[in-house]
Amino acid sequence: MYKVSKIDGWCLIFLAALTVGIIFTSINAEAGYGAIAYSKATGNYGYSHGYRSREEAIWEAERRCGTEDCRWVVWFKDSCGALAVADNGGTGYSHGYRSAEQARQRALAECSRRGPNCRILCWSCSGNERRGRRW
Repeated sequence: MYKVSKIDGWCLIFLAALTVGIIFTSINAEAGYGAIAYSKATGNYGYSHGYRSREEAIWEAERRCGTEDCRWVVWFKDSCGALAVADNGGTGYSHGYRSAEQARQRALAECSRRGPNCRILCWSCSGNERRGRRW
C-alpha cells in the first residue's frame, strides 16, 4: 500500500486548485459577449449575455425579441449596454460601460438628442452580472 507523504498531499492540493482555476477562467473568458435587439414596429426587445461570440449574442437577442423585424442595435464584450426610447420613437443606445448605471445614463443622453421623454427600455451586462430590465 502506498503511503501519501506531505509533499504528495500538497501536490494533489495544488493540482486540484490549478484545475479549478483553469475551469473558472475558461468559463469567464468564454462568457463575455452580450447584445440588445429591438423592433421599432412593435416595441419588442430582446437581450443576451454570457455568450462566447458576438454572433451568438446577437442571434440570441434577436431570437428573444420575438418578431421578424427585430434587429440588433448594440453588442458588447465584458461590459454593459443599454437601449433608451423616446416618445417619438427616437432611440439611443450605449455599450462598453463597466456598470449598468453608466450604460443607462449614456443611452438616455443619446436618446434625448433624438426625442423627448426618453426612458430605458432594456439593459444588459455580459458575463454573470445582473441583466435585462424593462423600466
